[in-house]
Amino acid sequence: MTETDVSKSSSSPQTGSLLVIEAIAEMVNVEPYELHPPLYDVIDPEILDRLVRLDGDPDNTVASLSFTYSGVEVVVQSDGYISVDS
Repeated sequence: MTETDVSKSSSSPQTGSLLVIEAIAEMVNVEPYELHPPLYDVIDPEILDRLVRLDGDPDNTVASLSFTYSGVEVVVQSDGYISVDS
């Protein structure tokens, strides 16, 4: 299992969809551009971008979203936590 807490590990702001793509690519050991099918064929990347807030505000309620991408279970939380499990 690969887990990434982007609220703590991200040194530069990135969109939620890019963070998810990077986490999935790391899990399946490929470059992000090699992922097939494209993430947008499975889930709307804008939903991930809106979900993941990198503002670090602890007063916000944490929402989560889970989906399956090519046999990989992905959980994304609004606080930046991403879990990828095969």
